[in-house]
Amino acid sequence: MPVGAFARFSPAVCALGESPTWDVKRGGLWWVDISGRSVFFADSAGCIRIRKAFDSAVASLGLCRSGRLLVALAKSVILWEPREDISWPLCEIETQMPENRLNDGKVGPDGRFWVGSMHDAPRREARGSLYRIDASGRVEKVLDGLRVSNGLAWTHNGRRMCLSDSAAAWIDQFDFDPGRGELVNRRRLATLSEDEGRPDGASFDQADVYWSAGVSAGRINAFDHRGRIIESWSTPVSSPTMCAFGGSDAQKMFVTSHALKSVPQPEDGALLVCDARSPGVLPFEFDDGTPV
Repeated sequence: MPVGAFARFSPAVCALGESPTWDVKRGGLWWVDISGRSVFFADSAGCIRIRKAFDSAVASLGLCRSGRLLVALAKSVILWEPREDISWPLCEIETQMPENRLNDGKVGPDGRFWVGSMHDAPRREARGSLYRIDASGRVEKVLDGLRVSNGLAWTHNGRRMCLSDSAAAWIDQFDFDPGRGELVNRRRLATLSEDEGRPDGASFDQADVYWSAGVSAGRINAFDHRGRIIESWSTPVSSPTMCAFGGSDAQKMFVTSHALKSVPQPEDGALLVCDARSPGVLPFEFDDGTPV
């Protein structure tokens, strides 16, 4: 398969697919359907092995060192054990803000879960925030003033983090301390037009290139550290929502999408895969205890 040539990975179709996360231990991919309130797992061949429905929108997920999963629901984060289908509450977030819900989230190189919120209304206002959560369930607000928090990603050495706001159409970068989990030196990486692709979910490759789903343009955009688009790949979906790396060599790119367009394309809502230009940064794990 040529680099950047997308094919369908799984037969599942999502209303609002997000959070593709490669699980090295299980040898497959997790992802969520936010509107469909579901979590999926497919093996390396794309065969769906798990589909779990929840009672709330499912915003994002992360891997735990123990083998459990973190699942960010609309107003809470839970721990879920897929083998036994048992879950435990970890924390609640923004319960006093009815028009907000959680959105993009990932485990950081500091071993904590980072998750942002968004103003879930027709006219997005800057009511969202970015939070950091540890294994005790302690929630710390790190940033506020976001309309749609998105695009969380770290470089392979954990020293640089990017964050986007999909409604405001910017990407910012920070210096990151992977030991303390602190952000400093915030600066603007890029501001995107509708035609270029408002920035949605994203991931870094091991060459420190930031790959961002251009949700308004059907594209995956690659940014260097100066914010220049150095590659832009067209996808067969109207609205790609997030790209992530995986596979046995970390050189596959997986892309989720949504099927909410008034004039959809045939592949909208599909999960896509292609060969990547270089290996990507695989997910970090939440420090929740001894592996089981």
